[in-house]
Amino acid sequence: MNKKLKTFMIFLGVLLVVFVGALTYIVITERGIAFQGVYYNHIKEHPSEMTQAERFESDFEFLFEEIRDNYVNLRYKEELLQINWDELYIEYKQMINSINTEKEFYLLCNRFINELKDGHTNFTVLDDNVEWFNDSVKNLMRVRIIEDKGIIVAAKPTLDILGGEIVSINDMEFLDIVDKVAKYFSPSNHKTVARNNVIMRNQFWDYFHFFYDTYPEKLMLKIEMPNEENLTLTIDTQEDYKATSMSSIQNINFGFRESHLPTYRVLPNNIGYINIPTFVGSRREIGNEFDSIVKRFKDKDVQV
Repeated sequence: MNKKLKTFMIFLGVLLVVFVGALTYIVITERGIAFQGVYYNHIKEHPSEMTQAERFESDFEFLFEEIRDNYVNLRYKEELLQINWDELYIEYKQMINSINTEKEFYLLCNRFINELKDGHTNFTVLDDNVEWFNDSVKNLMRVRIIEDKGIIVAAKPTLDILGGEIVSINDMEFLDIVDKVAKYFSPSNHKTVARNNVIMRNQFWDYFHFFYDTYPEKLMLKIEMPNEENLTLTIDTQEDYKATSMSSIQNINFGFRESHLPTYRVLPNNIGYINIPTFVGSRREIGNEFDSIVKRFKDKDVQV
């Protein structure tokens, strides 16, 4: 084949691939196969003159119907958690009347979805450029729940707070902050696991965005150090804290408990059921217990 012709054919092939890819993307999003397309199709149906309350109600109904019609685990979750999705919709819909802001609506939707206790479901905004607050404060430290305390396990070397317990932030008990955020964003009924979900994602900082009118310019952390010395760390939330390496505590107990281990039972028709409540904590102990349960099932000819 002529070299020029071969080059031309390759060029045409590339153009064809790009064209087909672009066309496929347009078809998928416009017809609502992607979630984003589904929602855009929904908002196209909004009347031009719609009050905020009417829009909230319409969007909430859309959220309810999407889960009702497409969430494959809904019936299982209703039975497991003893909930009724239709009744929850009615209950939460009544709360819309007391909602005045986009932030409040966002929290309501998150708490509604959190009733499913499924980490694979979430409610978020479509615009990735939305910046709620200067979240570079999350680069200052890492915290874990250890023996029901918020312990700083890693921190910028310039902060002499390693190993300290965060007692409060702006005079609010630290664990109260974590528990309130967990109600909206942590898909677990287990208190320790729910707290760890919030802590590991650094979501406790978000509390001051969602439950304050404006994010505080200063955050005052009261910290109790291992030597029982009390100190106050003042964080300027207007400052940009770059992500850098942190000093950390090695070989620490991240709060592993017996209640984190898998449990099991035998269902009808001799089918083995294993419940793994969390992967937070020591995965080695969780994995060992899981293997032990599987072996027990096999020894008793239980289906696994």
